[in-house]
Order: sequence, then structure tokens, then C-alpha cells
Amino acid sequence: KLKAGRTVAESMVGGSLGLAAGSAAMGPGGSVFLSAGFSGATMGGSVVMATGGSGLTDSGELILASANSGAEGSSGAVTLATGGSQIGNTGAVTLATGFSGTGTAGDMTLVVGASALETGGK
Repeated sequence: KLKAGRTVAESMVGGSLGLAAGSAAMGPGGSVFLSAGFSGATMGGSVVMATGGSGLTDSGELILASANSGAEGSSGAVTLATGGSQIGNTGAVTLATGFSGTGTAGDMTLVVGASALETGGK
């Protein structure tokens, strides 16, 4: 278990935790893998990513993004997908904004990319 430090001081920030793969001068950079455990008889382990909550103000943001490419490359794809199943059901993909008791509920926006020379995304 990796855990960053905690603070109780009023205006101080809790400790950060970083996980980064190595860089390479000429070859591909290193990869970061998060993988839960396999089970031969029951449900496999889960991977959970969640932001920090707040007792008074905003919760943290969750950002999943690929980095910009070099001048002549393509940026990496971002894929959300469920696994397949031979006999049982496959998992659902749900995108949802949260409930608000008194404020405005969050918007959901899907935007495709534009291109200066080719056809934009669909």
C-alpha cells in the first residue's frame, strides 16, 4: 500500500503521490500498468480510481488523457471498454454526472477533434 502524508494544518496541502515510468532518449518511454488480481474461481480484483472528497469545498478532478504527440506523430487513443464474456453478460459503460441538491448538475459534453488539413472527427 502506497500512501502520501496527511496534514491537519488549516492552509496546508496533503502529501502527493506520484507514479511515473522512465523516459527514453531514442526508444519508447516506459509504461505504467495498473492491474488487479486474477481469480480462477470467483470474481477478479477491481481497479478503483477516485478523487479526494472534501468536507467543505470541491472534490478533486479525475482526468484521463493521452499526451500531445511530437510534430510528426499521432497522439495516443483513450479507450473505455468492457471485457468480453463467453457465456455471461459483459459489463456496462456508464457516463454520468452527479446529483446536486441545490446547485446546477454537471453537463456532459462530447467533442470531436478538428483538423487544419484533413476531415475532422466524427
